[in-house]
Amino acid sequence: MDIETEAHDYLASIVRPLTTKPDLVLIKHHMDNAGRGIVLNVLADEKDLALLIGKTGLMARCLRNIMRGWCEIHNARVLIHVGNPIHETED
Repeated sequence: MDIETEAHDYLASIVRPLTTKPDLVLIKHHMDNAGRGIVLNVLADEKDLALLIGKTGLMARCLRNIMRGWCEIHNARVLIHVGNPIHETED
């Protein structure tokens, strides 16, 4: 398993239990343009995004701090962006 996939899976294991609709959580990952680090973009339902960002961004900072520990262990650089709500389609 490559480092991008490992980072993605680790963040997903932290984020999904924190949401009300874990099946709608999507984490996109890619290397940044300079090739220096992994960019993880967390997408979710609008209400879940509010939970994941938190008041004054506290929850997002906590997620970044947890990932900082993962990065130390795996000698990697990760940038986390929490944004863009996913809206369920109503049939």
